[in-house]
Amino acid sequence: SYLGRIERGGNPTLEKIYELAALLELDAKDLLPK
Repeated sequence: SYLGRIERGGNPTLEKIYELAALLELDAKDLLPK
């Protein structure tokens, strides 16, 4: 992700982990009742 590259110096493994976490967080927010 864009922010991941800046904050973590482009570490591919960490970037993927944080990207996945961000996607899961967005999905969870969409699934939760408002």
